[in-house]
Amino acid sequence: MAVTGVTKGIAEFIVRSHFADYPKETVEYAKDLALSHLGCVLWGSTLAVAKPVIDLVRQMGGTPEAGVMGAGFRAPLLNAVLANGTSDHAAELEGISGPECTNPMTVWPVVFTLGEHLRVSGQKLLEAFVIGIEVQNRIGRGCMRVIPKGIFALSHFGVFGAAAATAKLLNLSVEKTRVALSIAASCASGMGRQPSTMMHYLESGLACKHGVMAGLLAKDGFTADMDMLDDIPGRYNGYCTAYADTVDINAILDGLGKPPYRVEQIDNKRYPCCNVQQRFIYGTSELVKAKNIAAEDVEEVIVEGNPLVKVLLNRPDPKDSEDARFSIYHGVSAAIIDRDVNKQSFLKTQDPRFIEMRRKVKVRIDADVNAEFKAGADRVTIKLKDGTEHRGEFTTYRGEKSCRFSREEATAKYREYAGELLTDDELDKVREVVLELEKCSDLMPFMHILTFPGKLSRVSS
Repeated sequence: MAVTGVTKGIAEFIVRSHFADYPKETVEYAKDLALSHLGCVLWGSTLAVAKPVIDLVRQMGGTPEAGVMGAGFRAPLLNAVLANGTSDHAAELEGISGPECTNPMTVWPVVFTLGEHLRVSGQKLLEAFVIGIEVQNRIGRGCMRVIPKGIFALSHFGVFGAAAATAKLLNLSVEKTRVALSIAASCASGMGRQPSTMMHYLESGLACKHGVMAGLLAKDGFTADMDMLDDIPGRYNGYCTAYADTVDINAILDGLGKPPYRVEQIDNKRYPCCNVQQRFIYGTSELVKAKNIAAEDVEEVIVEGNPLVKVLLNRPDPKDSEDARFSIYHGVSAAIIDRDVNKQSFLKTQDPRFIEMRRKVKVRIDADVNAEFKAGADRVTIKLKDGTEHRGEFTTYRGEKSCRFSREEATAKYREYAGELLTDDELDKVREVVLELEKCSDLMPFMHILTFPGKLSRVSS
């Protein structure tokens, strides 16, 4: 089936969509996600996976156009976006929506960094965020997921969200927005084998940078195929059918610009690790606490899930924290040993207790369930040395869209991670601005705090 009308339809939505269109619940949940993002990007900027990118941006120098959050300096716009996008993902705390597997970390770094550069209002920032999420999620849903083929959907579709948000912040026309989407299509990239490496995090930074670049080039008159998401008789396939064997045009265009907006379908991660681990860790932790299971009493742990577990989490002996974030063996062990899994849990790869517990974890795949995000249920059976067995089946976790964090829980997550760099006074000030973001007329003072946080010198030393 040929795809037609998608590029123009999305561009028209971007141009006509406005903050006044969004329900209050959409805006308020976006603020919770903004708090999560700020915790992600600030903590992420301190981690080893983000530092090489931040250092490169620092060494390149150039006109100080926008803040590199958590790093204490300003850089040329595109380089700042690259660094902030990488830091955001480095935390592995971002939200996600399925089955398209797209993520706000390809939009938040764009709207905050470009928003600062353009001196836009907080209302305009929120408007661009909702639009960016809507575009990347709808393209993702329409083109389906193809992780088994080796493409990483998050960054691949994310460049469209970055370009859409940029087009809105730049107030591009429909025609120039179509060009921006076309440029983004040529920049779409990401490989499914990169998780547990530094490149996994740089991929999302590149999506952010390329999306902003697409908008800036389109603004200045750069040309590109005006209908790149569509098929044209006698020419090569457009983006959608080049990417996917089956395209659902209705999933992209039906109801576009009307509630419910895709923002409200985003999960808010509880743990700093791969999303496929979240239900397992949360459910195992709750089971261990409910049954008062002591780690030293465990004989064997049986983990059962869909084939995606084997694809993404098959790391029985993780060598470092990045490996551990994609190891079901380590994640479940952390839930048993630490009970309340936290950012320190994934630093314990060489802890003898974790090494011993990981060897007790056996993974079984439910071959009758598709290898898709959240397909089927996750199950864990903990066998004790005295012969007792405890079994749990998990279909959600606290923070998932069906079991959302309260505003207090979202704030606690923000404070835990952003508190690595922000002082108590700064934490309060930033939270106050975010919760009243639509009333903020100038992002510069806000971004100054995030770029030059009070604890930076202590962390850097």
